[in-house]
Amino acid sequence: MTAPAMPSAPDGPTFERFSRHWTAAMPPLAAYVHSLIRDRQLADDVLQDVAVVALRRFSDFDPQRIFQAWVFGIARNLVHEAFRRSKARSHLPHELIHLLAEDAERGVDHLADVREALRECLRQIQGRARDALRLRYTEGGDYDTIAASLRTSTVAARKLVSRLHARLRACILERMGSTS
Repeated sequence: MTAPAMPSAPDGPTFERFSRHWTAAMPPLAAYVHSLIRDRQLADDVLQDVAVVALRRFSDFDPQRIFQAWVFGIARNLVHEAFRRSKARSHLPHELIHLLAEDAERGVDHLADVREALRECLRQIQGRARDALRLRYTEGGDYDTIAASLRTSTVAARKLVSRLHARLRACILERMGSTS
């Protein structure tokens, strides 16, 4: 398979944004492509082509869309192209490949909905609880660090974070139920 021509190097901030998106999208994208193409080398070639096409077209990417869904669409098209160009045949019917891609894209959309619900739920958390979450997840602090900052015991800090997990989970489920 011939790779698309490499674009000129994007500027630093653009390439960094692309790299962050690509790094997050790569594992599920690789699983998707490898599930469709038996030939490991051909699957790797397709993934490389997806990266090149996505980088070349990154300036056209709408940040309001979900990057992962966008590259899954590119991958679906390149998988079909790979089957047309090579003697390789998918072990799956064409229609099923299309359905799998759509399902994967819906899964990505669902994750975006969950993230948005989480953002909304986090906005409701204030004070010590917000500080505990910030210390744990933004600063990467352990329970001893949280306890010291909040002037409480490690056991109390652990219970606070555990209760916050339960509260956030319930809030997300409630919000997701109201959008379904």
